[in-house]
Amino acid sequence: RQPPPKRQREEPVIDVDALERSYPLPRCFGSRDFMEKHPPRVADVERAVILDMGPAARQQELARDAAAMIRLMETALVLNDEQGSSTREVEKLKAWNEKLEAKALKLDNELIDLRGKQENFVAQVKELRETRDALDKAKNDLGDSEAGRAEERKSFEEELDKLQSALVPTDNANDRTW
Repeated sequence: RQPPPKRQREEPVIDVDALERSYPLPRCFGSRDFMEKHPPRVADVERAVILDMGPAARQQELARDAAAMIRLMETALVLNDEQGSSTREVEKLKAWNEKLEAKALKLDNELIDLRGKQENFVAQVKELRETRDALDKAKNDLGDSEAGRAEERKSFEEELDKLQSALVPTDNANDRTW
């Protein structure tokens, strides 16, 4: 015996898998007139759900949807403003960074200059010490030389005195003739 024929369902079948998968949004940025060329339409299943709602349920659903749209606009505005704020903050930080880099470059140049001056100062101090040591040695040599010359002068003076006393005529010296 054959099974009884199947009855046609009166309710439309809802494809649950189709509802759970992601779907692309219309290309409104790439094609600005997309919505004019392809006006949106409501699926028959959704139309049936909306028409089955009572006026109070529809009003409640519209209020929730309107609140969701307002929250979405608020979120977009805040995030857009935050992006602008972030961009301004990045620009401020870039300017600050450039100032710091310029200051660091200036300080590097000053450091190089000061190191050069330090090398010159060290060389001058070394030269000054060498000059001072040479001056001290010259003073010592001069002192020794003066002391030696004083002794030599004293001995010359003694010699001169002896010679002068030898040349001084004595009483007996008049008797002698040369």
